[in-house]
Amino acid sequence: MQRKKEPIISLHGLHVVRVRNKIAAIELENAQMQQRLRCKMCLCKELSIVFLPCGHLLACEQCGVNTITCLACKVAVTRHVKFTI
Repeated sequence: MQRKKEPIISLHGLHVVRVRNKIAAIELENAQMQQRLRCKMCLCKELSIVFLPCGHLLACEQCGVNTITCLACKVAVTRHVKFTI
């Protein structure tokens, strides 16, 4: 009687799968973090303007300098401060 051959998964193979899964998770986290750092108005450039007095960081320089009301809290913006991450 012939025995069925069952697939043998090596420890190395399991390690490779775990490493690939970890890499995929880190890449996803990186993409999400980069998205959080994007201007909430144009969605293209990096955040760089803090609105005062509220302190929200929501816009790039090009979009932010012309903003008169904060997008998050609707407070009148009295000053724009350049911020570098």
